[in-house]
Order: sequence, then C-alpha cells, then structure tokens
Amino acid sequence: MPITMQIYNTYVCPNTDALMDIGTAAKQWKDIYINGLAYIDGLGEDLDAGDFNIHSMGTIYGFDDAVYINFGVNGYLTLAADTRIDINNIMLAKNKIVFTQTDGNEFIDSLNDGYMDYGATTAHRFNSWVRHSSASYRRYYHLALASFDPGASGATWTNATANNLSGWQLNAATEFLRGNTDIHPDWDGASNPEVEVYFQLLSAGSADDTVDLKMVFSYMGVGDVAPKTQPVEVPTTTDGTQYKMYKASFELPYDTVGKVVDNTDQISFVLNLETDTSEIDNILITGISYYYHTTHIGIESGDA
Repeated sequence: MPITMQIYNTYVCPNTDALMDIGTAAKQWKDIYINGLAYIDGLGEDLDAGDFNIHSMGTIYGFDDAVYINFGVNGYLTLAADTRIDINNIMLAKNKIVFTQTDGNEFIDSLNDGYMDYGATTAHRFNSWVRHSSASYRRYYHLALASFDPGASGATWTNATANNLSGWQLNAATEFLRGNTDIHPDWDGASNPEVEVYFQLLSAGSADDTVDLKMVFSYMGVGDVAPKTQPVEVPTTTDGTQYKMYKASFELPYDTVGKVVDNTDQISFVLNLETDTSEIDNILITGISYYYHTTHIGIESGDA
C-alpha cells in the first residue's frame, strides 16, 4: 500500500499535495476547532442546494493587512482597501464614491474635486425639500422702479438719454420715493433684510464727495396694531465723476430691542437724499432691489 499520509511531531500532512479529503459528502465531520490560522484556497459548496454558514468571524484579510473585511460586534460591516473597492457598478475609494447604472446615464460621482456630481436620464427626485445647511441663499426681489410713488414731494421721473438710464431724480431733501415689500417664513431669522439702491450722479462733484441717502423702514405683521420704524442712513463716497453709477445698501436691523423683525412682516420704506449732509445733491435713482437670507433653494409650500 502506498504511503498516503505522514505524521510528524508537530503536524500531519498528506504524502501528495491536494490528494486527500477530510470526510465526504455522505460522512462529514461535525465541528473543527483550530487555535491559529486556517489557510484555505476556497470556501463553499459545488452544489446549488444547501447553505454555507460561517459564524463568529471577526476579520478576513487579503494579501496584505490593509485589505480586509471586518464583521465587528457593533452591527457594522467594514470594507477596507489600499486604493478602491468595486461592488458591481459601485466604486468606493479613499476620497471618492462612484455609482453608475449599466447604461451610464444615472450616476453619483464625487470626482475628488470638491464637487458631487449627479446624473439622471429624466430628473432627480427627492422625498423632501432640499436645503442648504446655512443661509447662503438669497430670496431676491427686483422692485419695479416705476411703481415707486413720489407723491407730491417733487421727485421727477427722467427718461433714459445717452448719459443716463431712466429713473427718479432726487435733488432736494423733501423729495421722497415710497415702496413696499415683505418677508416670508423661509427667512433665516438671524440676518438683516437688505435693500440695494443704484444711482447715478447727475451733477459732477469732487473726489471723496459723498452722496448721503436715508431710508426709513416701517413694518408690521398679522396681529400688530402699529408699525415698528427704523431709519437707516448710508453715505456713499464717490470720485465725483458725472453720470457714474454707484450702489448703496440699506440693512434693516432684525433684532433691535422692541423692533424685532418677524418672518411675516409687511415692509414699507421711504427713500430720500439728505442734502444737508450730502456733498452731491443731484442724483438719479436707477434701480432698487431687496433680499433676505434663506436656507431654501426654492420657494417651498408655506413660504408664500
């Protein structure tokens, strides 16, 4: 009889590599207890029927210790690799995640460039509103300049020429422009609503001459019995060049004691040129915009 197995002081081995089995399909060993490492070329069964179970396994390592699957005891499955992990059409790398459908049209790709790219054949669908983590968006109103009411104050509408745009001429402290806007529940409640006023110099001045504009805000919400009022004056330093365009920004302080802005307030404002302090007293108001900060990227239900 040929020698099929050799027994030594510290190990047992077959006489020929990959020759002998331990047990058979019909006569199987029950449990194997090993205090050490098991080096196995393959795990599994050739037959489709039946189960193959591994219990109480901690970590499976690849060719080096940086590539492994850890089953842990906390309910997590941890996959690690030197460069990337491929799971069908999902690729995970140290600084990158890519998911691509078979046709390549639906994907998520971080590109490791500071951006997250999303692709879809038809559209992206979300089951809730998409918002920013901070109030970095602005809800803008570009207010129609012709709708501002000067009343009988004397402010004069001026049509566009070769040197100026259309707008309201202000050249006396008693000339006013009156407008209205509002604020909605999407306001972040922690920043000042702001009105931007664009104007041209109709008269030339000197370098460092100022244009001093004043805006008085009046605002109230549902349930209020009287408006709250705050005046804001903004001097703008110019270089005195005739017809040059400038912008003045008026912030409505939202948290002034006793005059706190509410997210349903209706807002009125009155604008005039303070000729007693302004060094240039003849300007043309060419545009007025208003905005407030919000986390919403679009108008949601309840924002109106």
